[in-house]
Amino acid sequence: MKFIKAFLASVALIVAASSANAATATYTGLGSVYANDIGTVDIGLNAYTAVVNPVGDFTHSFIFALPELSDVSTTLNNIVVQFPGFDVFNITDVTYSIIDASNVVLGSSVAGTPFSVNGLAAGEYTFKVVGTTIGAAGGNYGFAINVTPVPEPSSVAMLLIGFAALGAVARRRKTL
Repeated sequence: MKFIKAFLASVALIVAASSANAATATYTGLGSVYANDIGTVDIGLNAYTAVVNPVGDFTHSFIFALPELSDVSTTLNNIVVQFPGFDVFNITDVTYSIIDASNVVLGSSVAGTPFSVNGLAAGEYTFKVVGTTIGAAGGNYGFAINVTPVPEPSSVAMLLIGFAALGAVARRRKTL
């Protein structure tokens, strides 16, 4: 019985540690229309910030790849920097979306409201941000892409068979 408890505790620690990684990047000096390839995103939390220098409308596209079948949760927040009497960095009317390789919008929201897209296949996607900077020096925003792998049905079946076997061994030892 101690073995099963130790095994389950170690599995819980491995799962917690694997989801705690975070990749971060900062993009500065971006123009009003900008596209960047951020590469393959890691499983877990991936956080980014971007600075928009010109005042006015902007569109930013961040191309990313998923390494495997995954659920993706996203959020974007405007980072306001104020000085008494005026905004140094501020953005208004911000929308963001995830778009697949065929230019189909898979999910979309406004700044401050997260959304999720489940069951995305491995491949390339675009994280698109559209808004208007109203700060004296432009705007600043941060976004996060949280990637959770989706287990294949055969993996889940193997896991359940393994737990059943452990339960059978524990029950047999208890009756002896």
